Amino acid sequence: MGSQTQQDAFEVKAPYDSAELADIALRSFDGKYLFVSKIVLMRASPAFEQLLAVSPSPASEDQADNDDWHNGLPVARACEPFETASALDALMRILEPSAGAPQVTDPQVWSGVVSFARKYEIPIALTFAEQALAKMVEVESNNGIKALAVLSVAAQHGMKELMQSAALASLKNAYLGQAKVLTKDLANRMADYRLRVITRIVSFMNNLHQILSGDEAAARFSPNPDFIDNAKIVIWCPESCANKRGEGSEAWPSLIWYRWEHRIIKGVVFMPLSDSALDTSIICQQEATNCRACCDRLTPSVISAINRSFTKQFLDLALGVSSTMLG
Repeated sequence: MGSQTQQDAFEVKAPYDSAELADIALRSFDGKYLFVSKIVLMRASPAFEQLLAVSPSPASEDQADNDDWHNGLPVARACEPFETASALDALMRILEPSAGAPQVTDPQVWSGVVSFARKYEIPIALTFAEQALAKMVEVESNNGIKALAVLSVAAQHGMKELMQSAALASLKNAYLGQAKVLTKDLANRMADYRLRVITRIVSFMNNLHQILSGDEAAARFSPNPDFIDNAKIVIWCPESCANKRGEGSEAWPSLIWYRWEHRIIKGVVFMPLSDSALDTSIICQQEATNCRACCDRLTPSVISAINRSFTKQFLDLALGVSSTMLG
């Protein structure tokens, strides 16, 4: 997995690569050393305050490098798989901001920080890691693999709100059943989640005509305020277009709507659920000879507005599913 590759390739960097100003060596589970100040750990954690309270005798020359001493410093050995060098580095940088902010791109590293923070009672590190994971989903919302990796971490640690946002972000990508970051159980839950989202959106599309005509049963979807106005731009066929087709001035929906409705449903079924998946420009080009008036109204700015409102509507529907399934 990507997380293993990143952690294996991790190199300890300043200031934790030098024993000059340190008084203890942290030996990570993956066998790397970070030279740190134990007072930083003791101030952050009552557990470390007890563990490190007793200072060992200075190392003799023949103790300079063994299991208990390294570069003349006593060694504190990590015993849990999540206590990797990359996780310990991120932890120390949280506790010691002057060392520079953590540079973490792998959700599994933050998972290690969360586990470490809970084990040793370090609330500041726990909060920092949770916020970093949430930001990772927000900033890389179009990265489906990353969203699923965060989802896996959130599920492992029982972070329900983060699970919901990560699941929602994963919808913006094509089916990711090949991703290796999920357990079998979580992969099955996500497959069920996607199916329910698809079903809900398709049902919404099938009921959109009733919503526009004020049908109370269909109105349970509670469309966004700007949604109806944008939908009408595509659905209602202008008089000139209707007359051209010999159907009268009241004719609707337009040719564009029929094609677009099919395209949206097909796009939702196969994902990704994103603005680009709802691009109407291709349909406009196809229909230019038969539905010129409709196409004239769909300028790039109008198309963009329609896409945004439809995407938001669909994501709101998906959020309702995630709140029920993952909440």
